[in-house]
Amino acid sequence: MLRKSETIQMAHDSAVKKNDIVLKDGDFAMVALNDAEANELIAYGVEGSFEFKKDSGASLKVGDKAYYKVAEKSITNTASGNKFIGRVVQVGASTVEVKINTK
Repeated sequence: MLRKSETIQMAHDSAVKKNDIVLKDGDFAMVALNDAEANELIAYGVEGSFEFKKDSGASLKVGDKAYYKVAEKSITNTASGNKFIGRVVQVGASTVEVKINTK
């Protein structure tokens, strides 16, 4: 093993805020660990669990598949039109913790 790959360094083509989800190739979730301008090299989390905004209509439970609603920047349990990013590990009133890139 060369290294434990919980983060990767990458420059994204648009500005990001800390905790923004970026989908590489449409299905690989990366979480911005800091704010960055477009084309600025920063670290993205690619393993582990992260807290995100829960979609207002979502009915999520621990173990459920988590889908990212790109336009709303929220997590839902609805697959149609959304992007799978991992599994739910904890649910709050308005937030949800998701272990990313876990089938």
